[in-house]
Amino acid sequence: MAPKTPKLPGPLNARERLRDSLRARILDGEFAAGALLPAERTLVEESGLSRGSVREAIRSLEVEGLIEINRGRFGGSRVIVPRRDRLVHLVDIFVRANDVSLSSLLDCRAAIEPMMARLAARHMEDAEIKKLEVLHQSFIDSADDLLTYRKINYEWHLQIARISRNEPLMALIEPILNVALESTAYESVTTPANRQRAIAAHTDVMSALRAGDEAGASLAMEAHLTSYSRLTREVEL
Repeated sequence: MAPKTPKLPGPLNARERLRDSLRARILDGEFAAGALLPAERTLVEESGLSRGSVREAIRSLEVEGLIEINRGRFGGSRVIVPRRDRLVHLVDIFVRANDVSLSSLLDCRAAIEPMMARLAARHMEDAEIKKLEVLHQSFIDSADDLLTYRKINYEWHLQIARISRNEPLMALIEPILNVALESTAYESVTTPANRQRAIAAHTDVMSALRAGDEAGASLAMEAHLTSYSRLTREVEL
């Protein structure tokens, strides 16, 4: 049987063209944050679309987090700066809906968190390293309590992500950490021996962070996460 020819996307309809045009004008700065989009009536007149189609185009921009719609006499569609929590929510939905494996999540973390550790070593302030020190000691002390151990592990990694000061990377790693924390597959590789290995790996990362060693922090984090990814993949096979 001859292979099927892939179906190419069709041309955009008028509503989609209006949506794309408004999005481009927002991203290009023509409509800055806080500005109102043209009124529905104006967009109907300019585009030749029905009021319903114009509303659908505007609603699409609201879903994307580019505008907020206020109803009432003095309402309108106001441009806003997209919030990180919206991207976190979308990544979370994607990971859960596609039932992404724990080993794949760890591969993602191994691609992202070493850079975040590098940035954390660059930006770390005294109060932040002190908070990490407390979390690290609690991590060591909780080795015999799996539930507490997992929660503190999550908080430690999330704190390093925050210290990185990189919002796009934060938006990617936070939902991945959330799903990994809830994964039952995690328990199969979190043996007492592997917990001790993780504590040693965290200690290596901490040593590099204290020294402000960007390359060392990145390498230590990468070694830690790739090791866990390999262990998890062996269990999943």
